[in-house]
Amino acid sequence: MKCTEQDVLKDDGVHWQLSIDHYDWLRDPDTYNHKILVVLMVPTMLEEWVELSDAGMLLRKAAHWVCLEGAEPVNANFKTVLLPKANVFSVEQLLEMLQRVGDGGKP
Repeated sequence: MKCTEQDVLKDDGVHWQLSIDHYDWLRDPDTYNHKILVVLMVPTMLEEWVELSDAGMLLRKAAHWVCLEGAEPVNANFKTVLLPKANVFSVEQLLEMLQRVGDGGKP
């Protein structure tokens, strides 16, 4: 999981730059544990990140995710990956990921 206040959300999703070591680790298809990349976008002002009350907790902005297992290798020091806008890291999407993994698939 990565956290940023940078403006990385574009029309098609989050554009995130990974070192080639991290990219290769996340794309490795021969892994026992499935891995996903999650990028949490937060407001610039720290005091705006979280609001707590008796009714609950509100986390501002959003997180997106992507599974890179089996992605193509690259010959560079860095790789910019796209976390699709539709892949919002929510309770519903997390439950769907767990179901896919439970059924023998990728997150």
